[in-house]
Amino acid sequence: MPKAILELEMPESCRGGCPFYKVCDICDILSSWNYHMPVYTPSEGRRPDCPLKPVESG
Repeated sequence: MPKAILELEMPESCRGGCPFYKVCDICDILSSWNYHMPVYTPSEGRRPDCPLKPVESG
């Protein structure tokens, strides 16, 4: 089955414009993968298990 590719600007940090970030410091997409238990974002940088990955150009 083909995968969909969503092209977004890569945020430098979870709190810096990520579309999955909630105001209460929770990552919406990781929380949904965790049976809707809150997954908190770091105050700086990104989580190592972030689903947003840089796309290799080429």
